[in-house]
Amino acid sequence: MFDRTRGFVSYGACWLLPVLAGFCAQGAAAQPAVPVQVRDSVAMTRIAEPDQRFRASNDFKYSPDGSRVVVVTYKGNLDTWRNDYEMKMFDVDELHAFASEPGRPAPSGEILAEFSAASNDHSVRDVVWIDDETLRFVQEGANGEAAQVYSIDVESGVASQLTRASAEIESYALAPDTGRVVYAAATADASDPFAGPSFVIGNRNITQLTFARENILDAYQFYASLDGADVPIGEPFGMNGASPRDIWISPDGRRAISLKIAADLAPEWTVPDAEGRSAMLNAFDDYFMQFPRTQLEQYVLIDVDREVVRPVFAAPKTSSRLKGASWFPDGERVVLVGTHLPLDGVSSDERSKRIATPAIAEFDPQSGRVSRIADAVRGDDPRARLLDVSAASNDRVDVTWRASDGTAVRRVYEMAADGWRMTGESEAAPTVARDVRLEIRQSALTPPDIFVIDESTGAERRLTNFNPQFEDLAFGRVEKFEWKDSQDRDWKGAIVFPPDYDDAVRYPLVIQTTAEGGDGDAFEAADFLIDGPVYSSAYAAQSYAGRGMIVLQAPNPFPSRGALLSQLEDTQLLIEGAVDALDASGVIDRRRVALIGFSNTCVAVWHTLTHSDYGFAAAIVADGYSISHWGYAWTHGIRAPGMTYIDEFVMDGATPWGEGLDDYVALNPAFHLDNVEAAVRIEDYNFDSPPMDWDLYAIMRRMHRPVEYAVLNDGAHNNLKPRERFLSQQGNVDWLAFWLTGAEVDSGERASQYERWRRLRDLNCAREDSKSWFCDAG
Repeated sequence: MFDRTRGFVSYGACWLLPVLAGFCAQGAAAQPAVPVQVRDSVAMTRIAEPDQRFRASNDFKYSPDGSRVVVVTYKGNLDTWRNDYEMKMFDVDELHAFASEPGRPAPSGEILAEFSAASNDHSVRDVVWIDDETLRFVQEGANGEAAQVYSIDVESGVASQLTRASAEIESYALAPDTGRVVYAAATADASDPFAGPSFVIGNRNITQLTFARENILDAYQFYASLDGADVPIGEPFGMNGASPRDIWISPDGRRAISLKIAADLAPEWTVPDAEGRSAMLNAFDDYFMQFPRTQLEQYVLIDVDREVVRPVFAAPKTSSRLKGASWFPDGERVVLVGTHLPLDGVSSDERSKRIATPAIAEFDPQSGRVSRIADAVRGDDPRARLLDVSAASNDRVDVTWRASDGTAVRRVYEMAADGWRMTGESEAAPTVARDVRLEIRQSALTPPDIFVIDESTGAERRLTNFNPQFEDLAFGRVEKFEWKDSQDRDWKGAIVFPPDYDDAVRYPLVIQTTAEGGDGDAFEAADFLIDGPVYSSAYAAQSYAGRGMIVLQAPNPFPSRGALLSQLEDTQLLIEGAVDALDASGVIDRRRVALIGFSNTCVAVWHTLTHSDYGFAAAIVADGYSISHWGYAWTHGIRAPGMTYIDEFVMDGATPWGEGLDDYVALNPAFHLDNVEAAVRIEDYNFDSPPMDWDLYAIMRRMHRPVEYAVLNDGAHNNLKPRERFLSQQGNVDWLAFWLTGAEVDSGERASQYERWRRLRDLNCAREDSKSWFCDAG
């Protein structure tokens, strides 16, 4: 065990969840002989509802009366290469009895449905209670058929299909009074700008010019299910990469509100005002296709009776955090959240306010009248978070805030002769008072499970044991690691040790960079580190450890989408600082260090490989983007990350022309590949366009450097299909084990990869200037 003087902070076997002592204690008493493998990660049972893929959520779906709650789980099936799903319902009274009576067995719950599918999205999602007896949800077909909206009667278990969509449903809403469903589904763009004897490229990106010519935009079509038929409403609309995840329908199903990319907005929304301010700075330019910091959206009205879709008014919605609609009970008017208001016909003071401050607003579709109910940000508490907006009656709106001190406050607004007025404020109470609360808990070393907490006594018990098979595996212990970089800045990560760790041995090191979240503690905030935080596409922490490598889960200096030059440099410094600290502690062999980049951290890994003099042995860059010259040009016509974004932020103003050329060359990784000694594996998920890393790959091949480009034909950025997850993780584990330890797996089906890799190694070591550790080792 390491002490603080050597950089490690020990928390024991079960530092976070003492209630899991049974699971953790077994490993301490008699370490099992079988280390974790990739198949264990793929086959692990995980929680699909509440959705845990992008951030931790305890938004459990309770019935309106609070008597029932639903959970959906899934696990990869390595025999069928499908995810097996289970929808289970628990009785809340039974949960309360379980939490309050220590000897009572855990309720098993009632299985409502079981199904399997191989999809890049969850096969079942968007679960909502219609009433106390009926659930609705979206489910995909077992054989890849388009997802449909279903309802299920929880008493009888009878499911009913509510839609007949021919393409993927992206968003939907059901009117409880009539049973009508309004949904948005993907559709091909009917226009073909490439038809005819010639065409002009203009803004079109390289994907559109090659593999996706038939679908110029991500186009969607609204539909309404009417009398057993699905009727298209309005014309298809382009979302330019965004998904219409939200639809809010009136009680009678005659109208709905949704979101589209904003069009035909006044210049005030897209350029700074006289004082250099704008509510929507850096909106995209449709001519030059410059990358926006915010893609402007606006609310649209879906008129089912007239079969038309039109903007509510010519003003944008603000950030994605502030959105939503609530129809008044009469279905004639609607409350819109986080929208700016139109600028015509108002005083200059009101105009300035409408540009600066988003509103909670009342909108009347018949007359077009709009009025501000309240500001969507609180001037008296700017850090307050808007929790809920509800039209409680035809002349009353309740707005619930989470104040900066943590208290929930409900403000009541009522319609008066001169407009809306706040008439009351009180502490917000739950809509349904519950005796118990459910929480999903996990840590870097404990898998996710559901806990039941008695609200009156605080007593708590673990409800689920989703992965009892883990008791037979040898998990490497996980500890907190703190270090400083060369600028004396503190960093905090998580170290995963090999299960048979020997402190007399110096081990290879694998550094997993993090593609989600901002600055912070990569140990305290980590998901269960069987693979990686949030995403599991390329990460495989415990499987790397099981093959004799130490793994550092590094923190993320990328607080927002994309990358800044300073963040690329911060990543390099935190990596170098970690290598120095672990080397000084006698833990690692600094000649055998590998880096893993995924998504936005790929650009940081390329930067570190080409600009650091630390001589890394191997690397993986998975489904990310590059700021090489090819990668830079590739982003023409792409709004994210985009050429303008790379110019301004990633390259810090450097451009491949004029005065910026020298700085551009200095930063561009393609001009510094002679500094790379690492064996680099590039992964591309869903190969739908010429790869952004192509020049880096081709030049490294030309230089006889060890590099491989692996493509998953049917993957996704966050791989969910079992086969794709297995191919990515197992390929990466084998790659790093080969280049860091020289190990090969004696398997006939994988023999060809080792033949390729040995040839790459021999070509590299034949170079007179080769500095790779494995050349000396051989």
